[in-house]
Amino acid sequence: MTATDSSVESRSAECVERLAQRHYDIVVRYVCRWGSRELAEDVAQEVFLRLMALPNIAERELSAGYLIAVARNILRRQAQRNKRAAEALAALRAGQSQDGACEGEGVDGAPPVEARSLQAALNSLSDKHQDAVRLLVCCGLSYRAAAAAMNVGLNTVHTWELRGIDRMRRRLGKRAAAAA
Repeated sequence: MTATDSSVESRSAECVERLAQRHYDIVVRYVCRWGSRELAEDVAQEVFLRLMALPNIAERELSAGYLIAVARNILRRQAQRNKRAAEALAALRAGQSQDGACEGEGVDGAPPVEARSLQAALNSLSDKHQDAVRLLVCCGLSYRAAAAAMNVGLNTVHTWELRGIDRMRRRLGKRAAAAA
């Protein structure tokens, strides 16, 4: 990095810092209309992080209206992701998984698992564990999207996924031992 690059970076950081000092509360208050204070803080931080990526930020005149528009776009994208996650969860509950069952593939040298065995292990889980595993592993949703679809916290969906996978491993391990 050259001295010019670092001076441009420091000017950008200073500019964003000044904008944050002036407009952070305005952005938070706007977002609070649509959600919790926690969501508002997250979105406001995202707004100012995105400003750091803008080229020539120091030369731009940015108003509170511009920052609110960025926050509104972030909220729209989150709502769209949450809607897709809820639709995926509804499809899973209706037995219409987009990809069908999770395909069993050998991992770390382990023999592959038959799809039937994997599906039976998945079906043996409680609904909450099943939904978490399907959304996160089979459909590839993020923890945040899965948590929003299931209407639970991030830590809860993470715990359900881990417990579900652990129970599936134990069940598949018992089947392999019985078959041997």
